[in-house]
Parts: sequence; C-alpha cells; structure tokens
Amino acid sequence: MTYNKEDFYKHVATIVPKGFNMVKDSCMFERLFSDRKEIIHFSHNDYFPHGVFIKGVIVKTYYNKVEELMMKAFHDTGIERLHGDTGTITQLLTSIEDVNYQILDTEISNNVTFDIVAIELKKIVEKGAFPFFEYYKTLQVLYEETEKMELEKMADFIGQPLPFRRMIIKKLCNDPGYNDYYRMVVDFYRSEDSKDDVMLAEYLNRLLQ
Repeated sequence: MTYNKEDFYKHVATIVPKGFNMVKDSCMFERLFSDRKEIIHFSHNDYFPHGVFIKGVIVKTYYNKVEELMMKAFHDTGIERLHGDTGTITQLLTSIEDVNYQILDTEISNNVTFDIVAIELKKIVEKGAFPFFEYYKTLQVLYEETEKMELEKMADFIGQPLPFRRMIIKKLCNDPGYNDYYRMVVDFYRSEDSKDDVMLAEYLNRLLQ
C-alpha cells in the first residue's frame, strides 16, 4: 500500500485549526488580521510513497509593519535575502502539557496512523499554538518580552536577520535606547567589514525616522 503527498494533505485537511485556513499544497495554516499574519506549520519529513514523520509544530507571527519595512529595505537596497521566510517571530512548540511527543515518531502511512498522531497534533495546537498567538497578538508585548531575553534565546525567536528586525521593533515601540542600538549595529558590521549590512542598517534607520 502506498501513501502519497495527496493522501497526507487530505488527512491534514481534516484537522485544520479553528479560525485558520490551510495553505494550498502545504502543511501550513494561516490566520489573517489587519496588523499581522499567524502561521501554524506541521513540520515533517516525507518518504512518499511510503509515509511521513512529523518533526514538530512550529508557530510564526508576521507583524505587517515590521515585515513591510524589512522587505522594503531589502528591495530598495538590492541586498539579497539570505535567511528565507522566517516571519517576525518563530517558535517550535515543545514541552506542551499532556502531549505525548513520542507519538510523533509514528510513521504516518494510512488513516489509522494519521488519526493516532493527529490526537497529539491537536493538543499541541490547542494548548501551545493558540495561547502563543493570544499572548503575542501585539507588537508591544513582543517588544517587552524580547527585551528580557538573553541574546541566544532571542536569536532563536526573532526572525533573522535579527539586528535589523530588532531595530524596527525598537523604533516602532518607541524604545528610548533605539539610537544607541542602531549605532551598535552599524559599528559591529563596520568592524566586520560587512558593507551590505552597514548599508541595510543605515537605510533602515532613514526609513524609520
């Protein structure tokens, strides 16, 4: 018996989270607001026509103002994006209460095995994704929380390139230390002789004035 991409997507379509729409030909679901887009992604490894293994559930939020400024800076400077589509913030949902993560190691190869894994996926969405989105529904909350983070943790949370997105977040949230942070970013990239990054930082700073 074979299990193809079409079979998998058909099964995934049966557990679309409430309020979200399934993105065509993917295991991603999106919810749109006037100021942001929220994404739930069932990350997976596929071995069609044999089966699929779920790697985890990833959540992303794209804050429109942040992403529009970031993309405009890339476009206007002609600097290549090297980090792909990261979103403003990204988190892999782990250690969610009452979720049996070992079940995610089950190979999905038919409706029976999908239904077994789907129980845990729905728990992660309900107990992990929905609270995450509810908490980070404003840019101000994101700013306040990330300012408390260690840099290593922040680097796994704010989409790369972090220094530039952080510049935008700080400025939009009226951080009194914005100018000092901007100068630190420019000085660092000058010390690295990274002309593109200096150009990007300087252009972003002009956009944000």
